[in-house]
Amino acid sequence: MITDIHVHHVPEPFARFVEKAAPYLMHRDPPSGEMITLNVGPLRYGLNRTFFDPERLIKRMGEMRVDHAVLSLATPFVKFDVPASLGIETAQLYNDEIARMHRAAPDTFDGWAFLPMQDPEAAANELRRAVRNLGSIGGYLPSNVKGRYLDSEEFAPIFEAANWMFRLLFIHPIRRPAIGRAITNWLSSAGIFSIPLSISFT
Repeated sequence: MITDIHVHHVPEPFARFVEKAAPYLMHRDPPSGEMITLNVGPLRYGLNRTFFDPERLIKRMGEMRVDHAVLSLATPFVKFDVPASLGIETAQLYNDEIARMHRAAPDTFDGWAFLPMQDPEAAANELRRAVRNLGSIGGYLPSNVKGRYLDSEEFAPIFEAANWMFRLLFIHPIRRPAIGRAITNWLSSAGIFSIPLSISFT
């Protein structure tokens, strides 16, 4: 069996929720072919429709001979500058939707729990809920939270919860605010592939 542990998926109920929640400043343009443009404030991201459609995802997995996928949230939707209460609600919705996909196709899908990292204690609680109640295999962490790195003492409860449950934490690269964006913009304007370097600052 071939398992891909890094497959982004955005359940439609989750996408509709964040579009309606004003602090996220997100909306999608109508699909154009196989692409959907996601607007996040002034930024625009081109995402394949596979990110939102389980049937397209399963078809893509078949084409790539992937038997089993561990799902996580696509990076443009990862925002920790919203109020903690909204972040908790959003994380719970995402994890509930991924659990529903897992129950419908347990041999095909598993999930990394999305955590409200702006509130580390709440993130630890959501990790416990997702693992114990929903069957998540572990937690999804960004490489930094608004410029604060994971070795900060404030994030210790999350690591302690994962360690207590013998669960993995999947760390996904994310740009450091300001520095990462400035470097990316400069290098992009110069025609240089910028993501690896900008991520190295996280």
